[in-house]
Amino acid sequence: MLELEHKIFIIQCYYRTGQKLENGEWVYSINRCIEEFQQQFPNLPVTYAQLLKQIQACVIKFGEIGAVTRKPGGGAPKKRTANLIEDVQQRMEHSPKKSVATLSQQVGLSVGTCHTILKKDLKLFPYKIQAVSELKEIYFDEQADTFIQGLIEVSRIQKRPPRKENPKERSYSYKYYMLKTGVVKCEVCLEVFLSILSVTQKRLIRVKKLSAQAESPKDMMGRNVSENALPEAAKLLCMRELFRERREALFRWRILLPR
Repeated sequence: MLELEHKIFIIQCYYRTGQKLENGEWVYSINRCIEEFQQQFPNLPVTYAQLLKQIQACVIKFGEIGAVTRKPGGGAPKKRTANLIEDVQQRMEHSPKKSVATLSQQVGLSVGTCHTILKKDLKLFPYKIQAVSELKEIYFDEQADTFIQGLIEVSRIQKRPPRKENPKERSYSYKYYMLKTGVVKCEVCLEVFLSILSVTQKRLIRVKKLSAQAESPKDMMGRNVSENALPEAAKLLCMRELFRERREALFRWRILLPR
């Protein structure tokens, strides 16, 4: 409520009103101090009761520490000490995967204080390893299929007596994996596998069939020639005929257009 200037004026005014008695004691007038304060600061919004309380607090503090400012070392004790920060750093270096809640229990601080130490003092930030495999460096379908094939594990099913009359024949079972940190494989479900790699069901069925037959993918684009395909010479003749008809049609339109 009161600033440093007001508190200094209160102390000066209070001790200026002092009178020494015959027995050697000093008497001070708080009422005169309040009157002089109101004359000096008439526009300050403070009531009589509030000003009286502030004068008493300033006088007591000045008698104890010789100043009207905050006592040195006052306030809540600082929790983020150098020893505590070093202790937290050693604990995190020993076990980097430790959660903040566990760290809070070990050092006896709140979770918020531990977060502040990790981020502001130690410059540490949470990082969660994600199972992601990228195909951006693969440019051909054959390489992409080979990569997908390496993430599928095929195992033969031991057949049992069928319970139904017309059971579905399944000779193989499949497990799907993703690369974690580039080396370690992590098993995932079919939906996650298709979503991350952006692979269609048709393509996956083709790769699974090759895996079951222990064959490697091959790029057959342009290798299977249809029986109905025209020879190269016939294609050239067709193209020449089309261009000739187009030139004649343009020439006829030029004749019919008015000049």
